Amino acid sequence: MQFIVFDLEWNTAHVARGWTLNEIIEIGAIKLNSSFSVTDTFTCLVCPNVSKALSRYCKDTTHIEIKDLKEHGLPFKDAFKTFRNWCGNAKENIFLSWSKSDLYTLAQDMKFFTHCANIPFIKKYIDAQAYCEQFIDSYDGVHSISLSKAAEFFHIDTDENSLHRALTDSLLAVRCVESVFDTEKLSSTAISCNYEYFSRLIYKPYCLTEPVSDLYDVRKEIFLCPSCAGELERTGDFTYYMKNFHAPGICRKCKTKYVMHVSAKKTYDGVSVAKRISRYKEQAKADKKQEIKP
Repeated sequence: MQFIVFDLEWNTAHVARGWTLNEIIEIGAIKLNSSFSVTDTFTCLVCPNVSKALSRYCKDTTHIEIKDLKEHGLPFKDAFKTFRNWCGNAKENIFLSWSKSDLYTLAQDMKFFTHCANIPFIKKYIDAQAYCEQFIDSYDGVHSISLSKAAEFFHIDTDENSLHRALTDSLLAVRCVESVFDTEKLSSTAISCNYEYFSRLIYKPYCLTEPVSDLYDVRKEIFLCPSCAGELERTGDFTYYMKNFHAPGICRKCKTKYVMHVSAKKTYDGVSVAKRISRYKEQAKADKKQEIKP
């Protein structure tokens, strides 16, 4: 068994209107044995295919210029192949990165450039950020801790000017994990990766905006009156507003008026639906008058 800690640097490229790609411009990695001792390192610049220029943020954080990538970078497919060959035997490797964003970006670029999100040589993966956070007492369980903040907590000296380069960040992630390294605990957090895992990882759920389609028919939803449990009858068409479908309805039993609200989202596994109801404005006003009536 050996561990491979990797880090990516990328530039946000605009592919089309409303569609961006985190285009990888650098890969860095550290290879470690079962005792978590460094045995080899890897670094490679990647020449962008989509990005015509690097964003100001990318240049300011990485200090990489587009001319460096064009002169010394490999095309994505060649860089990926070189990295894969360096990684070696997939069965023995457990990959780590600081948060799943690097794994997501690698799978996303694989999908874009090769039309397949699968990363065949990554069979087991550990989120180093999630692993280290369980050893940080101040972690609130909600807000993720950055690599530099984790290093600060573990009393690891860092040079801010050298951060945000793939190999440097890989080394820093190694030192953070090394501070709380436990072979059994670390290995137990590894997850298995396959084609479905990567496809699910990069899938972006989206809201359904048509009330009736091949995917979903909002008219089939059933709503019950919270007062008498009677079924609501729709008295108007569903309209779409603020990521929800809305339609007026009335209880068949007690004749109370309501507005039915439905949020429908396409997910990797199908359609996820959330429903709620609210009192119809006129009904709510009548109820309020009734409450204050002497």
